[in-house]
Amino acid sequence: MHDDTFLHVRQFQFYQDTPGRAVLRVVPAEGFGDEDRRRIQQNLGHKLDGQVTFAIELVESIPLSPRGKAFYVGQRIKEPHASEGPA
Repeated sequence: MHDDTFLHVRQFQFYQDTPGRAVLRVVPAEGFGDEDRRRIQQNLGHKLDGQVTFAIELVESIPLSPRGKAFYVGQRIKEPHASEGPA
């Protein structure tokens, strides 16, 4: 994002395991506070246009992939199983 949404954020990751709901994991930088939380909720809420609601969870770190890359979205939504048809 090219605005001040993540001004006092070192790292972030969306985690979703339920359709329509997510958790935004945030590693706060120095100076992170209530105003940052409000700005994130407002700016991302506007961009997501009500299609996904999210809670902010402050964490100390977000693990990198085995190759040292950051995952910005961790989606773990289980796909529905196809019907096996009548018995």
